[in-house]
Amino acid sequence: IKMIVLFFLPLTIVVVVLRLPVIELLASGKVEAGLVDATALALALYALGFIFYATEMVLMQSFFSLQNTWLPTLVGAVASFGQIGLLYVAFDVLEGPGSAAKTWLGHVGVTPLVAVALAYPLSRAFKNIILGAALHKRLKLFHIRDGMSFVPQVALLSATTGLAALRWLAVGSLAKWTLINRLVALGAPFEKMAKVTLTVKGEGILVPTGAPSGMTHTLGNCVALAIPSLAALVVFVGLLLIIKRIGWPVVEFDIILKWLHETGWQKIKGKLKGKNK
Repeated sequence: IKMIVLFFLPLTIVVVVLRLPVIELLASGKVEAGLVDATALALALYALGFIFYATEMVLMQSFFSLQNTWLPTLVGAVASFGQIGLLYVAFDVLEGPGSAAKTWLGHVGVTPLVAVALAYPLSRAFKNIILGAALHKRLKLFHIRDGMSFVPQVALLSATTGLAALRWLAVGSLAKWTLINRLVALGAPFEKMAKVTLTVKGEGILVPTGAPSGMTHTLGNCVALAIPSLAALVVFVGLLLIIKRIGWPVVEFDIILKWLHETGWQKIKGKLKGKNK
């Protein structure tokens, strides 16, 4: 679970920061700006549950190995009903006629979109917290001494990685439009062409519009997302190595390095040797 938190908490922050470039890449200039913003907000809210999506399988397998299936089933059912309740709030209360509840929820920023997007991550969070507490009561999984070292490490990694993504977000946006302008200057196929019909012969010709084509938008959006993503990845890995170097290593990262050294790299070397033969 700690290994999942180590990687998925920084990932959650990066996805929240880069939500707009992600959706812009998927939309590729074919979706209205208002819908892009709304979808980006939904992605950010869904991303808040990344840790719970990942830890749920670990917790479920732990209970199944203990031959306890009734508790995960019961808690899962309660979580599902809670999700249905949030969807009811979204589609009946918030979309229904004016009421005190609708007015109050609107003032605190709970729109139908927000309620729908939060329904699933909140239900998963509830399920994982209950199952994690029940498993800890039986197996004593979490220790305060480990948390005193691990929590500051994860907080530092997550904050630094998120700040790196945020800092390089503007750089990615600038690089995007610089690339788009240069590609459009090259003409087709990077420049959108408009078909103009000649009235004399009834034939049509393609006229440059000066606007970027769909392919150009896609290339620009790839650059806008790639630059802050790579910056965040470099900062995350670099900070892990620095922490290890100064004698404050993250145990979970050391486990991964050990696995890569003893198992992962050996398999890679074996495959490479097999191909060379």
